[in-house]
Amino acid sequence: MSKALALDRNIAEAHALIGWAKYFMGRGAETETHVSDAFRLSPRDILSFQWSMMVGFAKLQVSADAEALGWFRRSIEANRNHPTSHFGLAAALALLGKKRRGLPCRWGLR
Repeated sequence: MSKALALDRNIAEAHALIGWAKYFMGRGAETETHVSDAFRLSPRDILSFQWSMMVGFAKLQVSADAEALGWFRRSIEANRNHPTSHFGLAAALALLGKKRRGLPCRWGLR
């Protein structure tokens, strides 16, 4: 991805994927910066729900659970049909001690 950015700094997806790679390397604190660059370049990108989810999981990695909530909610607003974002939201709520709120009633889970 770094080579892609060397050729063209305006590739939003490359910025987002570098952020995701940082998460997998255990450097979740660096993810938001890269994903924010992607949002700056393409604020209405079709993959924005994934980018928000990436930051949510990175925030969980660095124990910023309250911040993760906002990112997972943003992801779900962009694409309500993405199950991994719902999973991340439920995990963040559970880590914050709000377990019952993490289970959507419309699924019949109580």
